[in-house]
Amino acid sequence: MVSKGFPGFRCFPLLNSPVSFTDEEEKARERMKLNRTFLTLMVALIAVLELKTEGKNASVFDSHPLTMVIFCVIFAIYGILLLADELVQQPNENDYGGIMPKAILCSGSLGVVILFLIIIPVLGWSLLVLWPYTHFAGKCLA
Repeated sequence: MVSKGFPGFRCFPLLNSPVSFTDEEEKARERMKLNRTFLTLMVALIAVLELKTEGKNASVFDSHPLTMVIFCVIFAIYGILLLADELVQQPNENDYGGIMPKAILCSGSLGVVILFLIIIPVLGWSLLVLWPYTHFAGKCLA
C-alpha cells in the first residue's frame, strides 16, 4: 500500500487519511481557536498597557483602580472557566445546557474590551456599548 500523504508516515495509514470531525468536535475546535485568540489579545494588550505606563511612576492600578480590579476578576473567572472546561469533560454538552462555552466566550471577550477601555478609552467605550448586543441580543449565544 503506497500512500500519497506524508512520505515518512507510510507505515501509519491513519496519518495519511483525510480527517473528518463531527459537528460537536468542529464546534470544540472553533471554541479553542477563539479562546487562543482571546488569550493572545489579552497578553498583547497587557504588554501595550505596560509600555504605555513605562515612563510614569504611577501604576495602572493607581490611574484606573476600579477598571483594573474588574479586569483582574474577569481574567480570573475566564481562567477558572477555561480550566474547568478542560478538566471536567462532560460526555454530553446538553447536561449543563452548554453554559460553559457561553460563559467562557463572554468573560474572554469582556476582558479584551476592558483592556481596550484602559488603553484606548474611545474605542473601549464603543466596544463596551456594543458588547452586550453581540452576546445577548445577537446570535452569538444562540
